[in-house]
Amino acid sequence: MKTDDQILERIAYVEKKVDPIGFATSDLIFRLGYKAGKQFLKSDVTEKEYNTKLKWSKNKNDIIKEMKEYLSFAFQKATDERGISANRSLLHYQNWFWLIGDQDFADSIFKDFSNYGLEKLKEIEKKLKTMKEKDNES
Repeated sequence: MKTDDQILERIAYVEKKVDPIGFATSDLIFRLGYKAGKQFLKSDVTEKEYNTKLKWSKNKNDIIKEMKEYLSFAFQKATDERGISANRSLLHYQNWFWLIGDQDFADSIFKDFSNYGLEKLKEIEKKLKTMKEKDNES
């Protein structure tokens, strides 16, 4: 599980090098603890509100579940040739794979964006199925 400091470093990297518009940082911001994430929140958000309504899990299995649930939406954006939306989908997956500790796969996500990322989504789908099998074995 990534620490708040690691996530803050990743946010700075993503904002500068990957996604200057800021589409992908929410995948990271809402996994921070309240004190680390407060700088990104509206000033009236309380710690209780953040922890009960806004904060997302950093648990690997929860993130894998999130990736699986998002996959059909991502495929739809790619097959409909929705360039910005398809790109955003892959930004999500890049952050999610980074969060679960698969830096190499996260780094490979944008090496080929042909067909609106459809081929990469197929790789992601295959990888998620493999993860499911491994999760069931343990």
